[in-house]
Parts: sequence; structure tokens; C-alpha cells
Amino acid sequence: MGPVVFNLSILCTIILFIKLSMKWPNLIKRWNCVDASFKSYGWPPNLDIRLKTMTAIVRVLSNFAWSYTDLFIGIISTPIALRFRQLCVHIEDSIKRKVNNIDFWKNIREDYNKLCILTGIIDDNISSITLLSFVANLYFILTQLFNTLRYREEVLLKAYYYASFFLLILRTVFVALYGAWINDESKNLCYTLHKAPASVYNSEISRFIDQIHFTEVALTGMKFFYVTRGVVLSMAGAIVTYELALIQFNENTLRTNAEINVTC
Repeated sequence: MGPVVFNLSILCTIILFIKLSMKWPNLIKRWNCVDASFKSYGWPPNLDIRLKTMTAIVRVLSNFAWSYTDLFIGIISTPIALRFRQLCVHIEDSIKRKVNNIDFWKNIREDYNKLCILTGIIDDNISSITLLSFVANLYFILTQLFNTLRYREEVLLKAYYYASFFLLILRTVFVALYGAWINDESKNLCYTLHKAPASVYNSEISRFIDQIHFTEVALTGMKFFYVTRGVVLSMAGAIVTYELALIQFNENTLRTNAEINVTC
């Protein structure tokens, strides 16, 4: 069953990336327009280093479509999250300088709108890839965890299953945290705006805060779930629940396997 699911997930990944490639030129044009409007903010700090590091990892793992999918989500999330961070730093600096011009704060809010719209467009194009990544990771974690519970005397085989399970956990946490980074940075804007003193606070800042409160800026898995930090805990709970069910349904198999190995 494992090889079938593995090959099926790779096939689905290839199909989804082919579909994305057809939409990619238009997506990049929209992204470039937003980047052009952010020239005054400068280039996102450390973006080059982050992308080069991720690209190096992609080159090493590019033979495995399931690894590339996770890394792709991380690479897409990074520049958007850093743009939100730039906006947050700019707001913090403006509050320190006590800028209370309404038009100034209106322009910042419009910049935030541009990033929200861009995030939504990106999500519309890659949400199916995000869903496939999380579903595949959840399945393989359950499978590998179940395999580690089987009694084995071979040390190398044991080491392989434990190492594989550990890498799967790392990969899943990686894609979840990088995907959630966009949501984290967008929410930080609200905390920064609440620091504005009375001499700076105005109707535009109030409107800005309300907009952040009522706008969920995040990648999604085809709208089934939002990729936030909470998804890590949700997946952990799901893993425990499904693994207990697997153990219960396969209790005889595990017991028989252990008895055979002990007898031998």
C-alpha cells in the first residue's frame, strides 16, 4: 500500500505543478507589480540568503517530488512574510517618529491591502499543492510510526525507520512553520499599531486595526484549513488519534510479529 500511495502522491504533485506552470506567468506579473509598489521599503532583509539556502536544499532533494513540494511552499512563503515584516518595521518606526498624518497611514493600509490580495492570489494558485503536502506528510508519518512499533532485531532496519520518522517530522514542522509565517507576520502588525500613543492615533489607524482583526491572511489547504501555528498542534492530535486506531485494528499483527521474532 505504501509504494502505491507514494507513487500516487508524486503523480498528483507533477499534475498540480504542470497546472501551476500554466498560471505562473500571470502570477509573477501580479507579484512584480506589488514588489514595484514596495520600492520605498527596500529589498527584504536576508531574503537572498534564505532563498539560496532553500534552493541548495532543493537541488539536493530535487529527485524526490514529495520533498520539493514542501520546500516550494517554504520558498513561496518567505518573501511574502518578509514583506509583512518590513511593513511592521516601517509602522514601528513611524510611531516612534510620531507621524500622525492621515494620508500617510492610509498609504500604509493600502500597502497592507496589496499584500493581502497578493497572498490570496498565491493561495488560489497553490492551495491544492499545500493540501497535498499536508495530507501526504500526515499519511507517511502514520505509516512510519506504525512501522517503528513493529518488533525488529535488525539494528540497521530499526535505525532506518527511526531516522525516516524523525526526518518526516522535521519536514512537516518545516512546511507548517514556514507556511504559517505569513499569518504570524500579518498579525504582528496589529500588536505594533496598538503601541501608537494618543498623539499619533487617528481614524485610519483605527480602521487599519479593525481590518487586521477581521482579515485572515494565510495560506490554506483548498480552504479546508488555514496554515497557522495551530495546525502543528492539530496535526499532532490527529497523528495520536489515528495511530491509536491503527494499533487497535492491527493489534494481532503486531503481537504475531513480536512472537515470531522472539521465537526465532
